[in-house]
Amino acid sequence: MLFLIFFLLFFSENEAGDPWDEGLKVYSEIVSIIDKNYPQKIDYEELIYNTIRGALLRLDPHSSFLDPKALASIREDQAGKFYGLGITIQKIEERLVITSVIEGGPAWKKRLRAGDVITHIDGEPTRDLSAQEAVRKLRGAKGTEVKVTILRRGVEKPFEVSIVREEIPYHSVNYYFMLNKDVGYISLRNFAENTTKEFEEAVKELKKAGMKSLILDLRWNQGGSLQQAVSIADEFLEKGKLIVYTKGRRPESSQEFYSEEDNQLERIPLVVLINSSSASASEIVAGALQDHDRAIIVGTPSWGKGLVQTIFYLSHNTALTLTTSKYYTPTGRSVQRDYTFLEDYFLYLERNDEDLNLHEFKLTPKGRKVFAGGGIIPDIRVDSPSLPNIVGFLRLKGAFFDYANKFLDDKNPLLIRYLRSKRIKKQDLFESGFEITDEIWKDWISFLKGLNIKFDEKETEKNKKWLVQELLYEIFSQADGFAEGAKYLSTFDPQILKGIEAIPKAKALLY
Repeated sequence: MLFLIFFLLFFSENEAGDPWDEGLKVYSEIVSIIDKNYPQKIDYEELIYNTIRGALLRLDPHSSFLDPKALASIREDQAGKFYGLGITIQKIEERLVITSVIEGGPAWKKRLRAGDVITHIDGEPTRDLSAQEAVRKLRGAKGTEVKVTILRRGVEKPFEVSIVREEIPYHSVNYYFMLNKDVGYISLRNFAENTTKEFEEAVKELKKAGMKSLILDLRWNQGGSLQQAVSIADEFLEKGKLIVYTKGRRPESSQEFYSEEDNQLERIPLVVLINSSSASASEIVAGALQDHDRAIIVGTPSWGKGLVQTIFYLSHNTALTLTTSKYYTPTGRSVQRDYTFLEDYFLYLERNDEDLNLHEFKLTPKGRKVFAGGGIIPDIRVDSPSLPNIVGFLRLKGAFFDYANKFLDDKNPLLIRYLRSKRIKKQDLFESGFEITDEIWKDWISFLKGLNIKFDEKETEKNKKWLVQELLYEIFSQADGFAEGAKYLSTFDPQILKGIEAIPKAKALLY
């Protein structure tokens, strides 16, 4: 509340003098009172930083102050690389669990594996650390060392491993594969320095596999580099097409961005998937392709983040990201959603039609209506399925992950028997048509009971389909990487299935 009170005074008119001088005077008085009377020592640097953050929040939701840690994180994201161990982690209740290990990375070389629990980082317990705090501790300067204490299933005592941090590429392309003999699929997690290069490499491989049309998945992609978003849109548009433009108060804040290349993917039928977590650069791509009648958009309305931030670098390795203009799609639609009520803005859930402004629209060159209700409204709406409560409960408990880790143990007789019968390696489980048999299901229930998790067996039977899907996803992901899990999910993902169904409509847009 301190920074809010201060800035209400700071920006209010004051007849006694200049409001800036009056505000600084009040702030100085408040700090002096805190210094003399507060019962514990104050971190004044953090107090000042929070004051600045409070001031910026009054402007809009996306202008922000970056302290040294936040600025370093932004630079890593933009560069598409960082220095660390090559692992992904997840906080499951009080355990810090390794969920995947990048092959060839520092942790892989030390034989760490999915399912290992990190109990200490450089001697400090991880029990009370959030996953984000742990990531910051695990990352560091190239060539520096970090010590992690590991608790592993089947090993009696925790053991300590020293690992030297190396450069870890942060890929924009999550994964790519063929959905059937004709339709390729690419998932983009963000827009960073190497996005277009990674995308083109994926396209090259899919073309070799026979791709004749493409589903581009921008769900959960919260944006990134404007230039990379323009470059990805350019892949599908003829040269000279307006992709996005910005308008701001200062002349230099108003810019137009056009496609510059030909002979790329201009003639390939395209479907783009979006959801409520598709934001900013994702919306630029989806909006441009929709406005030019170049793609069918499938999913749910996107986030609605159309404010453009410019980074102003300050002293002490800090920076200010300040909104300087707004994005507009080629037809003139503003992407930005209303943020009058900040709580509603940040707690945004998928919107129903009654929550959208479907009265304001523009027309594409082919006469299609594209709506300007904030964010990108899909051409074909497909909601995500609502998962039963028991699935979310067991996810939080880490039950699916832990069982998959146990099942894939090389000494597990259930796994050994199956692999021998099919004469395959466990990396080939998905391709072999592996399923959860009655025997495995009974083993799963027994495993849950062993975890002392309170659950209703009748409810598990009632929701067996959903639970089996979660189990198979974890087993395939841990057996041969997240791409295998994603392949499995794609076989029943309603938005992907509708995307495949919409390919003929995407093809019709080309003529």
